[in-house]
Amino acid sequence: EPSGPLPWTGHISTGYRSLRSLYSSLAITRTARSCHFFGNPSNVFVAQFIGTPKMNILKISEADVISSNEVKFLGNNIKFDEISFSKKDYYFGIRPEHFTVSSDCEYKFKPKIDLTENLGNEKIAYIKIDGHDVSAKIPTQNNAIDQIGFSTKDIFVFDENGKRVRS
Repeated sequence: EPSGPLPWTGHISTGYRSLRSLYSSLAITRTARSCHFFGNPSNVFVAQFIGTPKMNILKISEADVISSNEVKFLGNNIKFDEISFSKKDYYFGIRPEHFTVSSDCEYKFKPKIDLTENLGNEKIAYIKIDGHDVSAKIPTQNNAIDQIGFSTKDIFVFDENGKRVRS
């Protein structure tokens, strides 16, 4: 457990103990930076804790595992070079800002948008696909959204217990 003032609390005493507890539960050291956890979460809790809106975490059932390196995800057959899948459940995480409306994406899907929240320079689209609820950050100037894309490099893979399996 870290000793002394923690980086995000400084001299503020209110909430200090709860943040200290959070540091302990996340196994964060004094030298850690939030950007490290944003781009390299060790589990589902950390992945969803950092970032607004939180990371999309979608359950992948064993029926979606096509082969040891291929999984059905958001209407696409996604191939992974670095992971060997077995027939069990997984969780895939993808941040809302990693979706794009560009046509030159590795994988694409046609969204069914339930709601769009305009935030000025961007909007958040709340989407339903394959029984999942997904949020995507998109530029405000995109009014008609025919397809949304993503890349394999932006998918975080977690095991059935929520622990990261891809480094």
